[in-house]
Amino acid sequence: ESDESASALAADYSGRVWVFGPRKLLIYDSTGELILANSWEQDGWSDLQPEGVVIDQAGSAYVPVSGTGVDGTLLLKYDRDGSLLWNRTWLGSSDNAYATVLDESGNIHVVGKTHKGTGGFNTDLLLLKYTLNGDLLFAKALRMENWQEATAVALHPDGHLCIVGEEIGWGYHRPIVASFDSDGEFLWGRCYEKDTELSSVAVDSAGYVYAVGCWEASEPEGILLMKLSGEGDVVWSELLYSPTCSYRAHDLAIDNTGDIC
Repeated sequence: ESDESASALAADYSGRVWVFGPRKLLIYDSTGELILANSWEQDGWSDLQPEGVVIDQAGSAYVPVSGTGVDGTLLLKYDRDGSLLWNRTWLGSSDNAYATVLDESGNIHVVGKTHKGTGGFNTDLLLLKYTLNGDLLFAKALRMENWQEATAVALHPDGHLCIVGEEIGWGYHRPIVASFDSDGEFLWGRCYEKDTELSSVAVDSAGYVYAVGCWEASEPEGILLMKLSGEGDVVWSELLYSPTCSYRAHDLAIDNTGDIC
């Protein structure tokens, strides 16, 4: 249909590709043949936006969803055949979930933003942790200075979480990178040059952190790619910019040879 769109996808261990969009789940085989098309709804919710789907070794898919109609965020789990196993809601005023990652124990970590507990219009970085059965282990929020939100998360080889996001102040915004241990305890956080919006993060086997996003310091926009140490220090940064056209990056990954895609 003309008004359909896709906002999240991932490949499972059998090579199938899962595609989520508002009210739609599609699964393709490794040759690109459509093998499943399911519609889905959530009572009381509208404008549903799936984000950041991940798939475990058993083939189950976990997808965080934000929407309107009910304050909070939604986490869905599907079995490998595309049937809904459970859903969980974290209730918070105008909260959003943007990304998720699985740890080695099979726990699900969801990041985003929350107004809960801020006492106003400010937002805090939101971190939720669930078991594979959907039990909430903890819900935590962080604000280093001004408004905060998390846009992506990756797992460090030592089991820590590496989160990228944005700090919003009066008249400016700047990217943040933060690290939490497996219990959600804050380890460190860094803020970087203004007018850059980080959208994705990955960690290599040596523990180096790579973050990519949109550099918005001038028009047209460019792409900023950074390599950071395991403590958040900048190792190098590269800017892809042209005075005649805009560039934007939404995601990145590290392949088996260590190259950045």
